Amino acid sequence: MLVRDGGANGFDTMVERAGVGLLPAGELSDNGKPVEPMRFVGDAEGGYAPLLRADERMVVTRGAFVEGRKWKVGFGVSSSSQDLTCGLILSDGTSVTEPCAAASPVDLELAPPVEAQPVSFFVEAGADAEPALIDGLSMESRPVVGKVDEVAICHFPPGNPGNAHTITVGAPALKAYLAHGDRVGPCPGKGQAKMLICHYPPGDPNNPETIDVAPPALGAHLAHGDSLGSCPWDE
Repeated sequence: MLVRDGGANGFDTMVERAGVGLLPAGELSDNGKPVEPMRFVGDAEGGYAPLLRADERMVVTRGAFVEGRKWKVGFGVSSSSQDLTCGLILSDGTSVTEPCAAASPVDLELAPPVEAQPVSFFVEAGADAEPALIDGLSMESRPVVGKVDEVAICHFPPGNPGNAHTITVGAPALKAYLAHGDRVGPCPGKGQAKMLICHYPPGDPNNPETIDVAPPALGAHLAHGDSLGSCPWDE
């Protein structure tokens, strides 16, 4: 199983062998539940391939997935079962999914939001799925082009945060906007937009947390040491 990131630096352009394991269907790889070793059985060509059974999720990961890119995925399936789902688990615990059993070999593309960080790929078998060999899995990242490379955000102008309005920015500039309190997605109704800040609770400054506040309250929060943007460990 190979995962290739077509990024700009040397590490990302290397082909990396992927780690693979098993979880119950619907589980994430980062919620504290141990990942079981993947079972492998002999295939028709004399090699070995992962065997996926009903209500199981095969999780595939590597040292790093490049954020802000879409992923082309391909593999063979020994079963004609239609009850398979493919997806990417993201660092915030959400996932991007697509049905992936219409034909063998499977050939699909997964496109997470440009600001999202994928942490693992999975193939999940539903309750009615037949046992299936997942053979020859390969993944390759592709650049995001066109309008998908632009992100709508709710922008709070520095010095005038009460004048929040929706703008579109290129993906490379997104982190800089989020660092001073802007939020992904269009602004809500007039007067309802709130900014993200890293809040240090009075009396308990060692337990900061990311919260959202209305612009009129921003000055008071900054005055006691809060900072614009989400806390670093929440990014």
